[in-house]
Amino acid sequence: MSGSDSSIKRSAGGGPGGPADCAIVFETTLASPDPRVIDDLGSSEILDVVSVEEPIRGVVAVVINGPTVGAITQQIIALRRCIELGNQYEAEVLHREGGSVRVQVRPR
Repeated sequence: MSGSDSSIKRSAGGGPGGPADCAIVFETTLASPDPRVIDDLGSSEILDVVSVEEPIRGVVAVVINGPTVGAITQQIIALRRCIELGNQYEAEVLHREGGSVRVQVRPR
């Protein structure tokens, strides 16, 4: 997916001034990871966390300026709301084993 894809809302802004409830930090395993993309992921790689409208409304982790890695299935409502408020999030790859990718989601 490219940054110009209208189904993606990349987070912009963030930092001080955001509501305290947008200081979201958690670890999760990405859902439906793309095997073609995760083969090239390294530990500690930083991914963008973006809100998407299609094919369903949700939140995904993407390679910076690149393809979708997988879906984030925890705290979807809070993340989408905070991204819409202008907060930025990233997902650091903590561990990749086989088709499983564990990340830490946090403010950028």
